[in-house]
Amino acid sequence: LLAKEGVQLIDLKYLAGHQNISTTMIYIHSVQSYNDHVGMYHPLNKDIEK
Repeated sequence: LLAKEGVQLIDLKYLAGHQNISTTMIYIHSVQSYNDHVGMYHPLNKDIEK
């Protein structure tokens, strides 16, 4: 994701073709929330007890 690579929000807005930066912020927040959720529940992130 470009936002994680440090691309400025205004540049992401332009690339996405959004007229309002609020729309871009919604998408970035949604992606971050999804990635956090996947990271929490992904089996490879669980501690394996032996």
